[in-house]
Amino acid sequence: MAENIKPDHPVKPPRDLRQELTDKLVQTLEQGQIPWDKPFAALRAGLPRNMETGREYRGGNRLMLMLEQADRGYTDPRYGTVKQINALGGRIKKGEHGLPVELWKEQPFYARKDISVTLNGMRVKVFSEKNGRAEVGMPTDKDATLHVKTTDLRVQRRTEQGPQHLSWDKARELDTWTSRVHTVFNVAQCEGLKLEPLAPAPTFDPVTRGESIKEAMARDALSYGEHPEHAFYSPKRDQVVLPPRGAFNSELGKEEGAARYYGTLLHEIGHATGAAHRLNREGITGGHRFGSEGYAKEELRAEMFSLFAAAQTGIPHDAERHAAYVQDWAKVLKNDKNEIFRAAAEAGKAVDYVLAKEQALQVTQERQTTAEVAERAADSAPQPELAQGKLKTVEIDAPAHWGSALVNRDESGLGDSEAACVKDWVGKKGVGWPVSMSEPFMGRHEGLLTEMATYSFLVREKDIGPSVDGGLNPDAGKPTGKPPTLHEALEASGWKSTPHGSYEKTFLLDKDKSKGGEFTHGKGTVEKILNVNTRSSGFVIAQGWDDIPVPVKDGLSPTERVAELDRAAKQLLMAEHGKSLGLTAIRGKGEPEVQPAPPAHDRMQEALLRENELLSKQPHELTFAEFATVATAQKLGPNHGREWAVFNGSAQRGELMGYAEGPTANDALRMMHKNRVNNALYDNMPDAVHPPGMEPKSMPPQQVLDEYPDLKEKFAPAIEEHRQMLAKEDRKAAEYQVMKQAEQGAGKDKSSAPDRSAEKSSEAPEADKPERPARPHPRLRQSNRKAAAMER
Repeated sequence: MAENIKPDHPVKPPRDLRQELTDKLVQTLEQGQIPWDKPFAALRAGLPRNMETGREYRGGNRLMLMLEQADRGYTDPRYGTVKQINALGGRIKKGEHGLPVELWKEQPFYARKDISVTLNGMRVKVFSEKNGRAEVGMPTDKDATLHVKTTDLRVQRRTEQGPQHLSWDKARELDTWTSRVHTVFNVAQCEGLKLEPLAPAPTFDPVTRGESIKEAMARDALSYGEHPEHAFYSPKRDQVVLPPRGAFNSELGKEEGAARYYGTLLHEIGHATGAAHRLNREGITGGHRFGSEGYAKEELRAEMFSLFAAAQTGIPHDAERHAAYVQDWAKVLKNDKNEIFRAAAEAGKAVDYVLAKEQALQVTQERQTTAEVAERAADSAPQPELAQGKLKTVEIDAPAHWGSALVNRDESGLGDSEAACVKDWVGKKGVGWPVSMSEPFMGRHEGLLTEMATYSFLVREKDIGPSVDGGLNPDAGKPTGKPPTLHEALEASGWKSTPHGSYEKTFLLDKDKSKGGEFTHGKGTVEKILNVNTRSSGFVIAQGWDDIPVPVKDGLSPTERVAELDRAAKQLLMAEHGKSLGLTAIRGKGEPEVQPAPPAHDRMQEALLRENELLSKQPHELTFAEFATVATAQKLGPNHGREWAVFNGSAQRGELMGYAEGPTANDALRMMHKNRVNNALYDNMPDAVHPPGMEPKSMPPQQVLDEYPDLKEKFAPAIEEHRQMLAKEDRKAAEYQVMKQAEQGAGKDKSSAPDRSAEKSSEAPEADKPERPARPHPRLRQSNRKAAAMER
């Protein structure tokens, strides 16, 4: 009987998304049309983003989704995969077709089969690497890991010529990237989704927003000029040149003319981001002439910049003004299918750069508002006691609920004891009564975390000393001579310069004699040396492997800047050694010994330790009450487009986490906290795909999950897998304890029995026998939950 042989079918090649998009764009360009010259009114709700994580798509994915969104008329910019849609309780409508997006994943060299890594001669597996440290473990035991320096690891590559030894940095050149095409669907293509309603689209005034961006880039050293007819960017002069505003009004109505003026300005600012001292883009620094391929590539990046920025600023994008480049763009794209993706990625970086400069300007302006209001109040109100001498504004923080008593002299909201406390506080400051107060924020008063406000005082300039927080300068009115430089202020405070350009200071830590290790036990005082480097924004304290920034406000004198540094240094030492050493005081070497602290100071130390402990954790690892204790929500201006900026810490020194909406600061903090918990749970989903270079976040604790029942239901698979992993670790720990107890019991039985072997044997004693081969590194064999979670 003849054998049935199935014909061979050729394997279907993987989808080439880049070639598909390039072919589509080239076809449109060769017809003399600009593919992205579309009505992008739908993008007022924001750039395309993932419906589950809220992350915006970037690079070529952003461009592809924007074009499809405009063609199909979608008004919601949120997209998701089939699994994400199902997890959100929805399903895809019948007959709908998804849109392809490209996801890249880094393949580190240590995952290659021809690479082996050893630690102290023992082969190990590398699970992750960041900032010069690697997480390694035994190849046969995935539950125990150890963090080591990459310089302690040895890398070997197998080649046809034999083993090749590589340094860690050299081996990084073997890193590769792999891509996969995923299909996503818009919200309009789904039904039954359990999503929060889309926030109303912010209304932007192109003129106001354009002036804001123009001023922000001017502070970044960009200059502006005029030309009768042409608009261009001059790299040599770092200058954006535009025709007069009237030239735009003559073509169109006044309102449309203004929008086109700022649209042209935005395009030229896009070119300016490529300067060497900004993003150092080859299209600007390469000196390409008009008509060259390099010139066309740079114009393509500026065009993508204008398109992306239009969706985030409301300043219209005018593609018609650049129609002359259509054929050049078609040629550039036809030669390289990756070019449109590179252009979109670099344009996205340029938009982020400009918007970051604008945000920094707005924060600076908002911080100056309080002082300006105070000065205006001083001009309209009589100040007979301050009639002589130049007036200056001094800002001091105090509890927000004192506001009515301090500013309006209305003590009706305070009890007798607290009203007396307010008067005593004003008397100790010695700067009179404040004229205004800022919006409330979370801060500390006498060590207790509470809602604070910044109060503005007006005093004669000669009465202001370097330590206003402690009251008037005792030497006020006396000649002070030339103010000290930063170097002199550091030296005066005990920071000594080193040959490496940094500064060192010895601190004396008064401690509990009964606490401490082998070298500090029994001592009442120990010394700690801190090393610091100066920066334009403040200082950086070197602490072990970490560099801890100490930012300081603009406008402070050198003495005040150093005072901020000393305060931060003592807080750092208290957070690190306060509990283990039982610290009672910290002072610089040479400073007088501090007397025993009153109860309020004890409370301050306890509150400080607690706050530093909370800040050391990720936001999703905190309950909302804990998160609200350390996070700060700052109200933004009317032209920003968002209501609140949320910081992890104070608005002055904390890290900007993002933006949120809500009628109150508490609502904004709640929105941000839930968002962080949501993202952490998503990162731990079994099928989650992580962007290149990003590791999965830790799992939120149970008490945090209990605060959001909807998230517990939404991410039940991730929570159940984590619970099973913990149960497995508990079983392994229990088995290990049973084994150790059995070994100890066997050892006791063996030691209690009479040893007659020495009488019958002439062998050397056990101690003289050669040792057995060493077992693997003991720390590598230890099992811990955190390591297992990180490995997974």
